[in-house]
Amino acid sequence: MTQEILRGVHLMYVLRDIGVRLFFRPPDIAQVLAEGEIPETYDYVRRFKTVAEQRGIPYVVMLLPRMQQEAWGRVPDQLTRDNITHIDLSFLGNEFTEEQYMASRFDPHPSPAVHHRIGETLADYVRHNQLKSRQVQLN
Repeated sequence: MTQEILRGVHLMYVLRDIGVRLFFRPPDIAQVLAEGEIPETYDYVRRFKTVAEQRGIPYVVMLLPRMQQEAWGRVPDQLTRDNITHIDLSFLGNEFTEEQYMASRFDPHPSPAVHHRIGETLADYVRHNQLKSRQVQLN
């Protein structure tokens, strides 16, 4: 009986996913960026900045590496214009071949090697900014 219930639940999720994909096409963010546009979801980044500043929480927005050149389009410039603290790691994508970048030939997400490079770069960023913060506090 439990298996039948679980099968029904799994089937419900499968049908929901099929229905959502057929009737609700989310905008292709990569296409929006390639056309030089700023995605509508950028408003969430602006709100994130506002909430963080209101609560006195330090923040940084990170642009992760992608395989395409100029993958983030105008987003870095818009972040700068909006005075949103960010670190652009897109240049790290140039350090890898497509095979090295991808988690597997069926999964285009970044591989463990790419995540490792992201971690190294972020560690350097944190160390540099921590030292700057300590110097300000000491003076």
